[in-house]
Amino acid sequence: MSEHGNEKITIVVPCYNVENYLARCIDSLLAQTYKNIEIVMVEDCSTDGTKDIVREYELKYKNVKAIYNKENGGLGHARNVAIRSTNTKYVAFIDSDDWVEPNFAEELYKTIAKNKADMAVCDIYVCGDNPSSGFRVKMYDPKPNRFGLINVGLAASSCNKLFKIEILRDMEYPENTINEDIPVTLAAMYKYKAAYTDKTYYTYYQRPGSI
Repeated sequence: MSEHGNEKITIVVPCYNVENYLARCIDSLLAQTYKNIEIVMVEDCSTDGTKDIVREYELKYKNVKAIYNKENGGLGHARNVAIRSTNTKYVAFIDSDDWVEPNFAEELYKTIAKNKADMAVCDIYVCGDNPSSGFRVKMYDPKPNRFGLINVGLAASSCNKLFKIEILRDMEYPENTINEDIPVTLAAMYKYKAAYTDKTYYTYYQRPGSI
């Protein structure tokens, strides 16, 4: 499976004013052990050099696709646009200042397949510019039983998960709002079967000025 997956996965990267971070993010996706992926960058009218970086990757790599918004629409809009633009069976999201481990897509795909689930969830490593301040967020607490994936920190994040895309075609992300993940991700974990792997494949980078 490390060479070719059975199903194509779309990984969506909303991009807005991240010229200092975007290359690190996209390079981590290009290094995935799961090769059957497409990377969709949604350029959301950045005012720095982000658009130039997006165009550079789009021209250089065949599995990288770019969507250029005519107006700034925010994260929810960027995700909805990307979902509507693809016909793959699975979709994942990564914020453009974060990065993932090389086996992020492969292990989440295997977790879905093994458990016959609709989505997969992994742990998150949170860090900033000070390496000593980093910490791991476990995404499952066995005590609440069926709510074990919901009653934990960062549960609403869309970025440490792999979804069957049909879930998100039924539940569009709210637009023009902050924390657009909450009504979609939590509802999806409640309604559909979510499988958990207790490994940390996603790094969430906290920086000043980011939502």
